Amino acid sequence: MLKAHPYEEVAYDLYKLENKGSSVGLGRIATLNESISLRELSIIIKQKLNMEHIRVTGNLNDKISKVAVVTGSGADMFKKAQRNGADVLITGDMKYHDAQDALDIGMNVIDCGHFDTENIFKDAISIYLTNIEEIDVIKSDIDLNPFKII
Repeated sequence: MLKAHPYEEVAYDLYKLENKGSSVGLGRIATLNESISLRELSIIIKQKLNMEHIRVTGNLNDKISKVAVVTGSGADMFKKAQRNGADVLITGDMKYHDAQDALDIGMNVIDCGHFDTENIFKDAISIYLTNIEEIDVIKSDIDLNPFKII
């Protein structure tokens, strides 16, 4: 502060942060009611997100009970998901070398793509804001996915 204000006496106060809430992190982990194969889970996700394709790393016959989810670019979370007992990480933007590393440690990954894991949010936030705020909500109908599937 003294470097930014060398010409005057700087007035400042220090306050101790005492956050009482718990930290929940970037993603979520949940346990399925019944185990299903990685292939079955991938197909369900593909249908629910209305996707043309989906990328999967791992053994398609593996039984999945515990699922970790990080929307958008969460590929770097696969080790943390595995440490927390997840059988699969569902995310977007999985790079080739990250997929190789996940395969090497036996971690399954479903890569839904960055756009498809975040596009569903605009519907949810639109409904949420419409229900709690006295404001006009305009939901974009523009498709901003830069990739085309050929």
